[in-house]
Amino acid sequence: MRVRVRLRRPAVFVAVFATVVALCAPAFATNAVRRAVVAGSAWAQTNGDAAQSRDNLNEHKLTTTSVRRAHFLRSHTAPPTSPNDPCFNDPITAPVLVGGFIYTVVTNVLTKINAATGKVVWRVTPDQNQATFYTSLSVANGLVVVGGADCISLSDPNGSLRAFRVTNGSRAWAVNMGPGFGSSVVSQGFVVFEGETVASGTQVTVRRLSNGSLVWTHQYNNDCNLQGGPLVVHSLVVHQACTKTGQVVLAADRLTTGKRVWARYKNWQPIAGDQDSVAGTHLFVQDNGGAVRELVAATGHDGYTLSCANRLLAIGPQRLFATCGSGVCGYALGSGAQTWSESEFLPQPLAAVAGGVVYLGNGTVLRADTGRELKFLWSGNASWLAVGNGRIAMVADPRVLDVYGLPGG
Repeated sequence: MRVRVRLRRPAVFVAVFATVVALCAPAFATNAVRRAVVAGSAWAQTNGDAAQSRDNLNEHKLTTTSVRRAHFLRSHTAPPTSPNDPCFNDPITAPVLVGGFIYTVVTNVLTKINAATGKVVWRVTPDQNQATFYTSLSVANGLVVVGGADCISLSDPNGSLRAFRVTNGSRAWAVNMGPGFGSSVVSQGFVVFEGETVASGTQVTVRRLSNGSLVWTHQYNNDCNLQGGPLVVHSLVVHQACTKTGQVVLAADRLTTGKRVWARYKNWQPIAGDQDSVAGTHLFVQDNGGAVRELVAATGHDGYTLSCANRLLAIGPQRLFATCGSGVCGYALGSGAQTWSESEFLPQPLAAVAGGVVYLGNGTVLRADTGRELKFLWSGNASWLAVGNGRIAMVADPRVLDVYGLPGG
């Protein structure tokens, strides 16, 4: 029997948050922008999509009404990691929910699990030498793409991409990416990999999803301390670049050709966008002072700045969500105006949004439009969190993948 206890927030925390709310009172703007729902699968990548939005536009089973009936369904426990594992991988890495299945790396083994029964469909070991640190997982076009890097060299690890067929786990293709400890995303039939090493600098590379063949690549020297990961918004690959004089540049290159579309000579870190396709219009970056800024994705022009926002959590179709002070705030996507704030402490800031619902890593479930609490699902602090197909997959205990959903799910 599982006992899930919600801890009472200490009075000191409430007092501190009350001060923060007074300073960052919401403006309750109403001119939010509604995104067109696009066809596609569920939570198909490590962060939801190639825009890193942590949003699932296609979730219709778990809503503000039905999520009240959600409860714990089942667990999948990973075998212990070998003490001789050179990579110190998490026992469970990057779960995604697609078509009624969970895909994840379980103790160095790529695993497909039936989300309705918990039964393993197939297992395959991407690296027989078990010397890969896994960073990302994407499911698209009948393939599972796993991104990672070897952990043999600390200063100059080699990145890798490996693709497996979703039907039986057989290998479709594998590519050694050369120097680069990074991760990957999949967008519109392409795989975007960004990797960085101390010795070799940073590479941004695009390959075809179908066979792993090279489309384009950009290499930057190690004179700059580049930040961020692979990100696609408005069909542009947004990343940091480094000039020959050692200046950091925020750059956007066309996904299909690598042609530079715009650049800002600012040391700003790209965080997320609203959509990876041309329908995406909002790009979010963090500036040198830690402020979260919005840019026009197509041009890189300045937009709004989120008041009191510390760290962006997720971007929904009408609102975006961030930690603010010692709590969580909702903002109108169209204007950036703060619309609500809640005193939810997130020791490890993590959230997901789907079906008008915000899922926080601490187990709290909120309405996306008002921030009102709808449910408390688990105690603990999730390190991985995905929502799709009427289910929530989360990892709090490093070895246990817990699945929540509606009765009968």
